[in-house]
Amino acid sequence: MNFKKIIARLFLTVTMLAGIIFFLHAQKLVDIVLVGKDGITDDVKKATSFIAIKAYPGGVFERIDYKLQGPIIQLRTYSDSTLTSLSGRSFEYTLQGRLYKKGYYSNNHKTGNWDYLNDTGKVIKTERYQDGVLVNADVKDTADKKDTTS
Repeated sequence: MNFKKIIARLFLTVTMLAGIIFFLHAQKLVDIVLVGKDGITDDVKKATSFIAIKAYPGGVFERIDYKLQGPIIQLRTYSDSTLTSLSGRSFEYTLQGRLYKKGYYSNNHKTGNWDYLNDTGKVIKTERYQDGVLVNADVKDTADKKDTTS
């Protein structure tokens, strides 16, 4: 193998490793908050859920709510560390952990399409928002269609 090929492979390997390291360090767990029936608690025995707060490059933060011994409840994205400005993706889940609502926020307002899903993951309703105002709602026909052409 000639010297140029060795250098090219070494460069490619180093570049790939740098990308992997960046990806693994792109998010940072900022805080975990325990929540009980009376609000925030330090007592794990009283906690029924917890909130994980993650920071990403560019000043993006995610709040992820979980049942204490169960699946995710919701995920919301914020543009500030105080978690007061919703901006980005939002997902809400059933008590069984199935996604049932997804959409985007911009400056605390719903924006674009918000999809509602049934228990099989099929979109059953889409709401379209512009600057937080509902401009259109489309309920999907979820009944099974039979082929009437034969």
